[in-house]
Amino acid sequence: MGLRKSPVLVICLAFTLHFFGLFEPVDRFLRDMRFSADNRAPTGDIVLIDIDAASIEKLGAWPWKRRIYGDIIDRLNTLGVSEIAFDIDFSSPSNPYDDALFAKAIERSDALVILAAFNQPKSVLSEELHGNSAISQLGDLSWPASVNVFPDPDSVIRTFPFGEEINGEPVQSIAAVLGGFSGGTDGAYLIDFGIRADLIEHIPVHDLLNGSVPAEQLNGRKVIVGASAAELRDFFAIPRFGIISGHLLQAVAAETLLQNRALLQSDNPITAGLLLLVGAGLFFLQRKVRWSQMLLACVVFALALEAGAAVLQVAYADAMRTAALHFAVFSFATLIVFREINLGKLLQVIYESRIENMRIIFDRVIADNFDGIVIVQEDGTIHNANRAALAFFSEIGTAKRFGSKTLKGIRFQLIAPEEMGVAVEQAISLMRSGGSPNGGPIVLDYRPDHDQRLVIEYVVTASWLDGGMDRSGQAKPDQVVICVSFRDITDRKIAEERLDYMARFDELTGLPNRRRFIELLDEQSEEPGPATAVLHLSVDRLQQVKDALGGDFADSILKQVVVRLRSLLCSGDVLSAIGDGEFLLFVGSLDDRAVVEELVKCTIEDVSQPYYLEGHGAAIGLTVGIAYHASGVSYDSLAKRAGIALDAARAQTGVSFSVFDDRMESRIKTRQALELDLWKAFERDQFSVYYQPQISLSSGKLIGAEALVRWIHPERGPVSPGEFIPIAEQSNLIVDLGAWILERACLEAAKWPNDLKVAVNLSPVQFMQGDVVKTVERALERSHLPVSRLDLEITESLFVEDSDHILSLMQQIKDMGLRFALDDFGTGYSSLGYIQSFPIDKIKIDQSFVRGIGLDSQSLAIIRSVATLATDLNMETVAEGIETPEQQALLHLAGCTYGQGYLYGKPMPTADWERLIGQFEPVKAPLIAVS
Repeated sequence: MGLRKSPVLVICLAFTLHFFGLFEPVDRFLRDMRFSADNRAPTGDIVLIDIDAASIEKLGAWPWKRRIYGDIIDRLNTLGVSEIAFDIDFSSPSNPYDDALFAKAIERSDALVILAAFNQPKSVLSEELHGNSAISQLGDLSWPASVNVFPDPDSVIRTFPFGEEINGEPVQSIAAVLGGFSGGTDGAYLIDFGIRADLIEHIPVHDLLNGSVPAEQLNGRKVIVGASAAELRDFFAIPRFGIISGHLLQAVAAETLLQNRALLQSDNPITAGLLLLVGAGLFFLQRKVRWSQMLLACVVFALALEAGAAVLQVAYADAMRTAALHFAVFSFATLIVFREINLGKLLQVIYESRIENMRIIFDRVIADNFDGIVIVQEDGTIHNANRAALAFFSEIGTAKRFGSKTLKGIRFQLIAPEEMGVAVEQAISLMRSGGSPNGGPIVLDYRPDHDQRLVIEYVVTASWLDGGMDRSGQAKPDQVVICVSFRDITDRKIAEERLDYMARFDELTGLPNRRRFIELLDEQSEEPGPATAVLHLSVDRLQQVKDALGGDFADSILKQVVVRLRSLLCSGDVLSAIGDGEFLLFVGSLDDRAVVEELVKCTIEDVSQPYYLEGHGAAIGLTVGIAYHASGVSYDSLAKRAGIALDAARAQTGVSFSVFDDRMESRIKTRQALELDLWKAFERDQFSVYYQPQISLSSGKLIGAEALVRWIHPERGPVSPGEFIPIAEQSNLIVDLGAWILERACLEAAKWPNDLKVAVNLSPVQFMQGDVVKTVERALERSHLPVSRLDLEITESLFVEDSDHILSLMQQIKDMGLRFALDDFGTGYSSLGYIQSFPIDKIKIDQSFVRGIGLDSQSLAIIRSVATLATDLNMETVAEGIETPEQQALLHLAGCTYGQGYLYGKPMPTADWERLIGQFEPVKAPLIAVS
């Protein structure tokens, strides 16, 4: 092919490849690179509300309850935003209560609320699309907008749709709605990533809801609420900025429309015209200038072309396609080079250069390798060795005897450990006999002397080396070459042994841990006897020792406990430490269960004797659970049964040991099943609030009610609060359940007439694990119940926790105008101290004193004392459990303020309570003389 005709052919080829889209990846790459030349600021009209990791941690596990989104809308409305877009899927209903709260927030919003809609395949194997949009309860009150995006073949998002058809209806995209695009939903546009995505403002949801965002920061602006937390996986790859969140992508696409920066691309006729101009120029220049000048001209043209394309893209939002032009210029320049240079010589130079480069790289890799590498020739001498090998053999002292800075020429067997030398000799012999010695790594535990231990991992690899030819042209025999690579893994081996020890033994006492304990029992070859048992021993009052004398002293006590336990062991017994002052003991040497239990008593007595260390004394105790071997029960299960028996012993006052029986396990399974049902009950809205009347003892008039939660199990029927409330507190469900009870009671009490009050119990867990102040604020805000009509009841168990923290929370609630009642007064240990230290307004006298008021003088005396104390402290009193008019009269004479009990009504559902309000008549108490 003549060079004169080459411009025509090159131009034709370039246009053909361009027409079929083969240059599109290159054009995308060049366009992406040009974005870096622009640093366009966003308009500031759009702000992102981030669902970030910190917000999820503070507001609760994902997915959030939809009431939170209602809070977000309410807060944004108070800050004066104009449009609120949610890049979140609301196509499935949650619980009716939360959906209703969210819908009400949308309905009262002054800002336009936009909810996500999208298409997705009906199934994994189907290409047919199914449209998803917000449930009708939410969608009827909001504006739908599509959130689907479509990546290029390299999974990068560059274009954005104006909208799409969802369930037969045209729906604009969120970017089109927020960008004010007035066209239809067909087509897509190129996003301008010259706009600085990193300058778009972000506000975490938690900061928004806690009131730390000033109104001027959001007034009149548009917001997109979406996920930025990594665990929510709503991320996309884009040019220039890498991986960004979905709602940030929506914002950049909207900014492109707001700034009228939707990029245009040159079409085929323009590209064809430019190619013709380039071809004409090349055809003209090849006749006028030398080939070297021609190459320079090609380079200058390519640089100028890209500079011009960058200017067009930055200044005029015109994404020019230049890949075909670059291809034409590069192809023509290549033809010029091949014409001027002999291709054969060029290939030879390239090949020789590549060989030399590979040799240099190979030598450098060997020299700098962290592993020791030695190349051994067939005669046993070292051909080459790297620095790591020289350092190793110098360390073990074998290389020093030769006094050389290199190992070349030294016989490998003279410096290597004997086992490695034998392995090399065997490899050479095996190769010569037609075998293949190459295998996996070998570990050598090697001691150069008595004080040093080295663990070496090495591999012996054998290869045939072509002998080549001598100067006379005769073929030389092939040679066997051995490569020995090795590394010092001493530290790793010691660490592994240490980890293995720690995985099987208790570090403090040196006893086997639970895992090793079970392994030892499983290795027992003898058939277990009738009195074979596993004991679970727990040291009592160890925490008090730690608090008083420190952790080191407590550890010393545990070591002394082990000494005493070991002194009681017989042959075949196994003692194990499982942490936190607890032990497992296998008793296999006794034939009578009575003797085992006598041994347990002796052990408890011996271990409980005082300990004297470092001038201090300490007294501890021991509680034991016993599980006797049963047919078909593994030792692991036996240990678990002993733990169950230990828990049973702990639950009984004055009991130091307990023997497992099947009823214990049954009770645990029942409790576990109830805990699982409890979570389901909350999700399925099976709880309800009952109300028990409270009256004024002086007038007999109704003054309000105490709100009490009730659970009607679909299979068990009514479940006692005394049974499920402790489970809810232990599983932290009480935080959500308590918030629901408080809000439901406030919402219903707001409808009651005559300023009737409602009293709601708060759990200590709500103070320690939840945001109790926010819970109370939210309930009052949503119900509009006056604070004077709500009393919060707490128990003395709350004050066992961090008293300073509890006092701070109570004071914040008191500052809101609320009052606290101390429930079950007189059943705890330090009630008077609590009354003095904490802001209590009301005392509830426990019903155990009320029941005995007519039977013994002590109960009446106690009630009188409490009432007098409350009066002196300007507090009110509520007597619980009133069942007779006589009790009412006595309590009134004793000075009590209010009463509650079956005399006025049992706890009742809302409908019954509301009927009672309209029908209630004052309860008249008989006149009684009290001496």
